[in-house]
Amino acid sequence: MGSFIVSVLFALSASAAVHLGPPPQGPSSRTVGDLGTLLANLPVSPEHQAGYKRSLFPHWDTQPNGCTTREAVLIAESEVPAAVDARYCTVRSGSWVSSYDGKVLTDPRKLDVDHVVALKEAWDSGAHAWTAARRRAFANDLTHPDSLVAVSASSNRSKSDKDPAQWLPQSSDQCRYAVAWVGVKLRWGLSADAKEMAALRTLAARCDRR
Repeated sequence: MGSFIVSVLFALSASAAVHLGPPPQGPSSRTVGDLGTLLANLPVSPEHQAGYKRSLFPHWDTQPNGCTTREAVLIAESEVPAAVDARYCTVRSGSWVSSYDGKVLTDPRKLDVDHVVALKEAWDSGAHAWTAARRRAFANDLTHPDSLVAVSASSNRSKSDKDPAQWLPQSSDQCRYAVAWVGVKLRWGLSADAKEMAALRTLAARCDRR
């Protein structure tokens, strides 16, 4: 068993991700806090809701350095240097804080790497019209800090493919999560449905007063 330096591995993985197709630019919850301003740029449209298959979004690609997208996220988000099998780039241990529910986890088997905007949600809100290459780039987006997040498997199962009108993380994470959600949608040119937008506006009324 070997140990890789977190910053080096993630930098290599992020660099490799650009070969999946140049992703568009977009805001990040780590730099942008005004949810209401972001919502003004988010189009509202009915969802497509037909034809989705998970296989239409090839994900957890293996990067040139041998790490899959999932392993790269686990390595980057561990709060201590992750222990990694040097031969197969498999994360063996680390320490992660699941923002959705506040759980601290050290066993990577208890973590999921979540697409903040779920693959089905992306499909329903615009990705059905994308090329296969663009869907692949979305599913493996290591170049934007809000696209993928390591969270407890239980919280990810609870979220599933729900939007913010149907599911939200723990109260202390809701404002950050809403900005992350909208940022990903703006980055990829996705829309929101009416109920989703109403829920986001309710959050903006609370979050933007902070």
